[in-house]
Amino acid sequence: MKYLHSWLQDYIASELPSKEEVARVLSAKSLEVEEVHEENGSIVYDVKTLPHRAHDVMSHRGLAWELATLFDFKRKVAEIPSVDFEAGIQVNVTVEDTVLCPRYIGVHIEGITVGATPEWMVKRLEAIGQRSISNIVDITNFVLNDMGQPMHAFDASKVVGGITVRLAKDGEKMITLDGKEIVLTGTETVIADDEGVLALAGVKGGIKAIVDQNTTSIIFESANFNATATRKTSDRHGIRTDSSKRYEQGITSDFAEQGMKEALALLKEINKEARIGKWVDVYPRKEIRYRTGVSLKEINQLLGSSYTKEQVESVFTRLCFPYEEVVPEETIKKTIDTVLGKPYKHGASVRFDAPNMFDCSSLSSWLYSLVGVAIPRVSIDQYVYGESVTALQYGDLLFANTHQGNVHFKTLHYMAGTEVKEGIDHVGIYMDAG
Repeated sequence: MKYLHSWLQDYIASELPSKEEVARVLSAKSLEVEEVHEENGSIVYDVKTLPHRAHDVMSHRGLAWELATLFDFKRKVAEIPSVDFEAGIQVNVTVEDTVLCPRYIGVHIEGITVGATPEWMVKRLEAIGQRSISNIVDITNFVLNDMGQPMHAFDASKVVGGITVRLAKDGEKMITLDGKEIVLTGTETVIADDEGVLALAGVKGGIKAIVDQNTTSIIFESANFNATATRKTSDRHGIRTDSSKRYEQGITSDFAEQGMKEALALLKEINKEARIGKWVDVYPRKEIRYRTGVSLKEINQLLGSSYTKEQVESVFTRLCFPYEEVVPEETIKKTIDTVLGKPYKHGASVRFDAPNMFDCSSLSSWLYSLVGVAIPRVSIDQYVYGESVTALQYGDLLFANTHQGNVHFKTLHYMAGTEVKEGIDHVGIYMDAG
């Protein structure tokens, strides 16, 4: 991805050093800088972003905060001005599968004039290789490159009925924005109206509701789509886009709201006559901030280093990671009483349901995550992952085959397919006194 030096500076309070120093430090400690060049007087970095960092550094804000960490600079958070909603048309949104689409925000906007994009935005987009199309489309591309949230704009007058996020129908067809007709297999997530497909979710828009010079009302979409489903759709149809690259690595649903706010603020700045309707936010299973942890011994064993506790805490502080030092047994003892009696839910998610409801293995996985120990989610996987003990201590896990539930004889995710002849269907946490 290409990054503009002056754009990165927007998110860092201290002045960035020379382009040579930025490239040297970034290449030595984080990512590979493939090229540094000037484009119309602006410094541009071409950076190779590996998949495990795509979710956080494939944006100017993300890379700027990485640089702030490396140089021990203070981050800057751009203030997005609030936007007043008008009493207008509200989008009717239906999400049929919230696993495929965890969050979908749609906003209907009237009084749109499609035209030229402000020069400052055109210069930034063109410097990183993005062709200016129109003020509306350029806003979505700007937000993507600025803070990492893919967006899309539909011509509202071409959308029949409501917006539905659903699986495609086998044999259903659509024509993409670049004029390519594709036949869907029934496995793709699509954005559709009452007549047919508007877009391949997270991958590419269709021509049916394209924004053009005659557009006077739009629907802005800002959503989060399942990473695995997006990758499979992208691979199946041979379509790789800036949006699919982000979604298939997994991004937080928080970005959807942040991106929409930024897009609406830019729209109001560029098109003052625009009338913004109240947005619809379909977000039934809100993400819970997941905790993880590591010991100083593990860090130094993994890296072959001799970092001190103070050095590690300094890194966490520069990364703006909230952290605390915990004693595992004490933390579990303090926490367990707050969740005993919570409702049971088979297949409860650690990420979405905890700490409000659990099943046996999600409870143990969640409790361990609070003390910085990441263990698999499913009981049989936990059994294979762990080590046997000869004497029980507080917090140890005990496994059983009750012959009543869904007994597993092979691991599901951790070292998938590993046989456990005795079978496992339940896990408990040892709490002393037998």
